[in-house]
Amino acid sequence: TEIYTLSLHDALPISEDIIGDSIYRLYPEGREKNREGWKERLLRGEDVRVQTKQVKSDGKVMDVQLSMAPLCADKGTITGIVGISHDITREVEAERNLKKAYKDLKKLDEMKGEFLQNVSHELRTPLTTLINTTSVLRENISDEKLKEVLELNEKNLWRLNKLVGDLLDAGGI
Repeated sequence: TEIYTLSLHDALPISEDIIGDSIYRLYPEGREKNREGWKERLLRGEDVRVQTKQVKSDGKVMDVQLSMAPLCADKGTITGIVGISHDITREVEAERNLKKAYKDLKKLDEMKGEFLQNVSHELRTPLTTLINTTSVLRENISDEKLKEVLELNEKNLWRLNKLVGDLLDAGGI
């Protein structure tokens, strides 16, 4: 059994010579397995709705949403098919672009995470050293004026440490 096209589609400018010819002429080579599956389903009386590629009259290939259904005679005998294809090239391209943008965004997010981890380490390590050193000096020094200066330094170092922590938390670490 051969499946034939019965009509032309406005979105697919094709010449008159396709009428009555095999519908497979509209689809790129290399899709025989898919086409045979469609044919089997149609011959069983099932509707077929697939996303595939279609060859335009100028030879260019476009992405389409293809819907086909068997055309039956009075006693349920399949006499042909009726089908419509909708050009979804823009939608497929948009989806491809979205997937790429999502992949790029994930990569940037990973890079941001690595950057913030490095910043965290590079800022917190010296701050911790300064805080600890200032605290030890303050506790072991007898000059009251110097103790006040060291206490003020220690408070400011703790404030700076908290600010770094808040910035890193806001950045997602």
